[in-house]
Amino acid sequence: MTTINLKAYAQGVYSGNCQMVAEQPATVKLHNGSEVIETFETTLATDGTLSVETSTEGIFDVSVRTHNTLEVFAASKLNVSGASVSYDFTTSADQAAGSNQVEVEPGVFAMYSGDIDGSGEINALDYDAWVVDYEAFAEGGATDLNGDGLVDATDYVLYEANIGKSVIRP
Repeated sequence: MTTINLKAYAQGVYSGNCQMVAEQPATVKLHNGSEVIETFETTLATDGTLSVETSTEGIFDVSVRTHNTLEVFAASKLNVSGASVSYDFTTSADQAAGSNQVEVEPGVFAMYSGDIDGSGEINALDYDAWVVDYEAFAEGGATDLNGDGLVDATDYVLYEANIGKSVIRP
């Protein structure tokens, strides 16, 4: 059994000083080329850490996303064998394939917020989901990009800044 320890932040809920305002549901995947070998549903803690355990061994591309961020891939393959393996996305944009992260404070990087529908691209379909919840005065969920419990214009500002961003695979 190998424990995979990752560190990543979600842009919208990042509050500074290496903390997020709320935990985030997260998905971690092990990939072999275009094939997904294993998928884990977990929680990204407010300090940006998460851990999953696997009995699968090998050298894999590893990706992570929250319920409303773009999926990011580690810039290098991880050797998943032994007791544990760790990877920190937060120290540089280059930690993600294609440098596909945003700097949220000097020297701290996060996944782009706004991929509400999980399509791998921040586009008009994400806006459509946001506007439905905005008009319904929804609270929380994937359309609440900044984690304040309300779907409002502050969430739209995050979405708008990231329109056109998409997943970059290794």
